[in-house]
Amino acid sequence: MEASTASPLATNGYDAQCKECAQAWQGILAHGMDVEVPEPYVNNAWRAMIVANFSLVNGDRMHYSAGNQY
Repeated sequence: MEASTASPLATNGYDAQCKECAQAWQGILAHGMDVEVPEPYVNNAWRAMIVANFSLVNGDRMHYSAGNQY
C-alpha cells in the first residue's frame, strides 16, 4: 500500500468493506436455489452452510484444510 493511502479505519473503510462483502455474498446466494421455511433460524443456517462451502472453493477445487482462503 502506498504511503499516501489513507487508513481505512480513519475513513470509515471497514464499514464500506463490510457492506461490500455482504453484498457480494448476497449476490452469490441470489444465483442459487432459494430455500425458505417458516423458521428464520433454519433459513439462516442454510445460507451460512452455503457460504461456508463457497469459502472452501479455490478455483475448481475444494480445499478443506491447507490452501483454502482462510
